[in-house]
Amino acid sequence: MGKDYNTWSLIYKRIKDANDESSKKASRKNSVAVEEAPAVSDEHDGKLELFVQGLSFDTTEESLSGFFSPYGTLSKCKLLYNKGKAFIEFEEHSQARKALQSTNEQTLDGRTIWVEFSG
Repeated sequence: MGKDYNTWSLIYKRIKDANDESSKKASRKNSVAVEEAPAVSDEHDGKLELFVQGLSFDTTEESLSGFFSPYGTLSKCKLLYNKGKAFIEFEEHSQARKALQSTNEQTLDGRTIWVEFSG
């Protein structure tokens, strides 16, 4: 009985050690993969200017700047009168991205507008 117990104890220890080593290797492999992963970015990184279309002809630069200013500091608000289009520029890219995500396909002055990065 003692001999069988020692044999099983030794087998259990080897299996446990093998599993522990396997886990360590997987952990090291995963940590290396995380370190080598490229930063998430897209072609719009750094852009500050938004292009807005679908505007009502009743929209003014004041209503337009009032609509976009909650998302950050505007450095430009240019309405193309009688074209239903505008250019909005923010001081920081993060503000422009937040404005785009929050205002695209929303209603302004009774019209659904479409917002995208300019250029």
